[in-house]
Amino acid sequence: MNRGNIDNGSVPTVRRIADQVPEEYRDRVAAIEKNLEYLERLGAEFFPAEYWQQLSDVQVFELFAYEFRKSESEIGILGEQVRRMLEKWIPQAVPPDQWYDPGWQDVWVALRAAAMVSLLNEYHRRRLAVENPWGRPVRAYLVDGDMESYGEVVRLATLGLYWHPEFAKAEARTEIEAIAHVALAERLAPLSDRPNPRVNPEPLLKRMSASIRGDLNRIPDNALHAVKEKLEKEKPIQSQRLLPRTQEEDRWRRRLESIPAPSAQINQKILIEQVRSHPALTQREKVVVEMCLDGAVQTDIASEFGITRQAVSKCLRTIQSKLSR
Repeated sequence: MNRGNIDNGSVPTVRRIADQVPEEYRDRVAAIEKNLEYLERLGAEFFPAEYWQQLSDVQVFELFAYEFRKSESEIGILGEQVRRMLEKWIPQAVPPDQWYDPGWQDVWVALRAAAMVSLLNEYHRRRLAVENPWGRPVRAYLVDGDMESYGEVVRLATLGLYWHPEFAKAEARTEIEAIAHVALAERLAPLSDRPNPRVNPEPLLKRMSASIRGDLNRIPDNALHAVKEKLEKEKPIQSQRLLPRTQEEDRWRRRLESIPAPSAQINQKILIEQVRSHPALTQREKVVVEMCLDGAVQTDIASEFGITRQAVSKCLRTIQSKLSR
């Protein structure tokens, strides 16, 4: 059986594409289409949907997975079911001298393939009943590599999130989406069978299992919670003042709030002098502190020193640590 993206559609067919392929292959593709249509009709006749009703969703998948993994030399569960059917039908419909005609082997092969197609159709029927709008783009991306669907998954995984403790609103969304990419990669990678599902079909089967169980529906929401947790961990850092204060600085700040504005300028100069004389700070760190006292934001400091905002944030945390000793 073709081990391609058989979890994306009703059956693993190339139906209605004969007129879209190069002319030299058109007849062969048309013949494949005809054979597959025949097997689907045959499966619907001998293995209708009612045939599978006794099986749970998980059992339907497990039966398919077993048949998919087994070697061609094994008769398999479906092959055994077909054999029993033929043992019952042949004596009733065929003269005894034709019971062992080699042609019946072809019939057995066709019926076994039809049973597999019918089982796969049943899987897809149940999968569609489980799949919701959150799981649909996940499967479309995993099966077809559709980047538009992946964009929808990222949107769902960042729904309602616009704030980041270290970035302005204009840049926060980009950083949040970067966090979502990591969270999604951790959840999607085990289910992806690219680049070659024929070499290792297990990711395909794992994805099919997740799909019929409804696990794909939960991936965007699980990633969304992971992103929220990441942002929550950043809050304690942001809740602290970017420029750490000593007790002396706090005292000066309180004084500045109670005196006229001109005196505030004088006291700020005093604070700057205290920072300049602090023995634990490097020259660069002292400049950073002075810029903060002058009202500079992280973007201004990053531009001044030619570094990233993340580097500025790290520098401020180092200053905090030194001043709190």
